[in-house]
Parts: sequence; structure tokens; C-alpha cells
Amino acid sequence: MRPLLFQESQRLRGGPHEPSHVAFAARAFIADRGLRKSTVRHRRLLAKPIAVALWQLGAEPFAAAAIGWGESHTMPYMAAPGEPRNRALTFAALLEFARWFNPRFEAQATDRETFTRGDYTFSVARTAPQVVVANRGTVEFLGRLGRRLAYLPIDGKWAVDPALVRVGRHLRFLWDHHNRPGQQLIVAMTELMNDHWATPLSAGEKESLSALDAFIEPPTGVGGFDAAADAELCPVGPVPDGEDDECLMPLVEQLNAARNGSTEPVGIAPLLKPIMDHYRPLLRRTWDLLWRCRDREATVLEARSVGRRWDVDRDAYTRHVDWMNRNGLRRTRHTPRQAAMTLRNLEEAGRLVEAEEACDDPLRMAAYVLANKAVRGTVVDVDPTHREPGPKRMVTRPLVTLRSPDPCLIPVGREVWWTGQSEGKEFVVEDVTPTPAGGSDIVLKLMSSSNTTGLPGMGNAACFSIHSTKPGWLGQLPDDVPWTHQTAVPAAPAEAIDDVTALEA
Repeated sequence: MRPLLFQESQRLRGGPHEPSHVAFAARAFIADRGLRKSTVRHRRLLAKPIAVALWQLGAEPFAAAAIGWGESHTMPYMAAPGEPRNRALTFAALLEFARWFNPRFEAQATDRETFTRGDYTFSVARTAPQVVVANRGTVEFLGRLGRRLAYLPIDGKWAVDPALVRVGRHLRFLWDHHNRPGQQLIVAMTELMNDHWATPLSAGEKESLSALDAFIEPPTGVGGFDAAADAELCPVGPVPDGEDDECLMPLVEQLNAARNGSTEPVGIAPLLKPIMDHYRPLLRRTWDLLWRCRDREATVLEARSVGRRWDVDRDAYTRHVDWMNRNGLRRTRHTPRQAAMTLRNLEEAGRLVEAEEACDDPLRMAAYVLANKAVRGTVVDVDPTHREPGPKRMVTRPLVTLRSPDPCLIPVGREVWWTGQSEGKEFVVEDVTPTPAGGSDIVLKLMSSSNTTGLPGMGNAACFSIHSTKPGWLGQLPDDVPWTHQTAVPAAPAEAIDDVTALEA
């Protein structure tokens, strides 16, 4: 079920109209530098996030060769196992990170505010931590590390420190939450910048933070393409450059020969210096770039709907910590019911994010205006007392007349929402009349007898679109699997899977 959900989450992350992205990219191509495609920042950036930088060993997807972490732009904390393919050395290095990360990630869960909805009372953390990484590859690497650590035993022959298991479950939660559209608990800087900047770079180049940053803000006198081509030669992880790996392997071989099979921390620490010296400049390069990009994006004003999505993140974070404190485990695979509910929640989250970003940002709304899914203009008439026959009696249906300088192709009867109160009641396109100047006069009828939704003022600019930011009612699924085509009793396997005798035979 997980691959399907991942593909769906990626689809929900996509932009609403491809032609608008092409137009932005074309203008960026002509300018030879990045072009901002949003007037506000659609994600929250905390003043003191937890930054993480990772490097893996060659093509080993689960081998963390070096990890850097910290909460400021100063030199990060750093750990390297030396030989990432050795279980004891890898866990010893990750344990340093776990003992630092766990208390800081869980600290915000203690300060809470209480809410009451009907007979139900619950508490939510007042804020939540935020993890900042360079790119989606680092998010995926953290998810793989979390998968590796979250299910380790804490007793018996192969027991590990409980802090490792705890950090694994935190990382697993962050990776899973990252698939939710609009989430802000873990921010991949390439995703944040690609969401707010237009560039003509290819999909692979957009995943290179160094190339993306160089095209957006090239050095003086250098074009974006030339700057990106030079910067792309300096990867920021987690996959290393081939030349870096060639320099590393002799150091790993020397370490293995010197330690002679030992994994004792006292004896290994002095032997790690050459490998630490190898990774220190690589981590420093990633670290400086990550914070520079983060600080630049933080200067842009935050969109008004970010707070609503941050409340969702706070709730998810609180539920995760509470579940952890009850020693809760998470499934590696969803049940059919969980998969259906998760997919439904992802779709609703994607719809809300798309609607909120368009209503908050005129540049985002422009795509819908071009696609005749929104109309902008000036209010030339407001009739708040208009009445018409209802099913049983006369009802009040206020009218708003909008004069648009462009032809309006939205069909009569289409439901639209005023972006000034997109969470309110819908309007209906009552009439569209062409004007001599080539524009249109659009009459919109508010489908409510009360004026709680509000009306735009005379002479003011207004925009009506297909987007409503009112959360939809998702309903509940039955506890039993709701599908019909399934066997009543699962068929028993021909032989036990763990039958040692059969395997030996």
C-alpha cells in the first residue's frame, strides 16, 4: 500500500496548471536567474530549527558514513562510524546523534494548551520542533535509518541502547509525515525553494541544492546557468561524489587494518581522525549552504494560512509523542482500511493546500484566472437586500456585480468563493454580460440568507475562484474491511514458513 500512497502524495504536491509553470520557467530562462513565483512564503520556518546533514557510504542506502546536526549556523556536531558497514560502529556513532536529538525533539510536547469540543477535551503542544535538511534524498535517508532503528530489540543478545530505538521511531514519524501536503515538521530546502522559485532546471538539477541556489542567486557577473553548472560539481549529500568515495576507501581500509576487528570506543576514537578530517569540509559545505538558503527564505512574509497547517502539524506531533510514551509501535504496512483513510486524508490535505495557497497569493491565483477557474475585477454594484422566491417563501440572496477587464468564460451556475472569505458560503454565477471594452460584468449571488459570510465593498478589487478553504467532512469508515471480494477464511500455507526441517531438506 505504501508505494501507492507515496505516488498519490507526490501527485498532490504538484502545481495546479502546468502552463503557468512553463511561463514562469521561460521568463527565468530569459533572465538567466531564478524568478520568484509567489508573493509570500507558504511554509513556516522556525527561528531555531534542528538542522541535519547526512552522507552515505557510496551506494549503500542504509550506511550512514557521516552525520552532522545542530541548531545554529555555527559548526555542527559531527559523528562518523569510520566503517559504516559494521553494526557496532554505526550504532555507536548514531547513538551520539540520538542522545542529542531525542530530548530536543520531545521538549515541546510538555508545554500544552487544552481544547474542548463538545464532550471531548484534549491537549495539544503549543509549538512543535522543525527539522531542516538539504533535499528529499536526505529525508528518504532519514526514513531508511528510522526503519532500521525503530524495531531493534532493547533486551537479549542483540540489545541496543533504547535511545537508538526512540530516535528511529522519531525519524520514521517524520518521514511518514513528510508525505502530507503542506506539512512543516521536516522541511527539505530544495522542495521549499522549488515551490517558491521558478527555474528552467531539469528535475535532477532541482534536487541539487547547490545548483538550485546558484541559479537563484548567482555571483555578480555570472549567469544562472554557468553558476549552476559549476555549483552542481559540489554535492551536498546524502549520495557522495565518486572522487570523494575514491579518497575515502583507503582511509576505511587503514581503519579496518588498525582496529583489527575491535569495536571498543576507546581504541577506535584515535583511529577515526583521518575519516573525520575527510568529512568535516563536506559537512561544512552542506551546512553553510543549508543555512544560507534557509535564512534567505525566512525574510519573505509568511502566508496567512500557514498557521492553520501548523496547527495540524502540532496535533500530529502531539499524537506521536503521546503514542511513543505509551510504547506504541507503528505498522510497516497499512491495513486496507488504514490505506483508504490515509489516501482520503492526503487528498483532502492536498485540496486545502492548493486552495489556501491560491487564495493567499495572487501569483498562485493567476494560473486559475488563465484557466477560467477564477475571475478578478472591481466591484461595481452590491445589492445586500435582493430577495427571490425560495422553496417555501421569499429568501434573501445578496448580489455582487464584478467588472472584469478580461472576458469571463466561467459558465452560469458555477459555484465560486470570494477569496476574502474563502471559508464562507459559496456564490453562484448568476449572469455574465460582455462589456464594450472587451471585458465582462459578472453577477454573483450569495447562496445564504445571512450576511455572516460578508460581501466585498463597492469599488474594491475582488477575486472569486473555485477554491473553498472550508475543511470538508470526511466521514468514517467501518472497522471491518469495506470490500466485497475477499475470501471468508484465509487459506493456510502449504507448509510453515519457518519450518527448519523443510528448509534443511
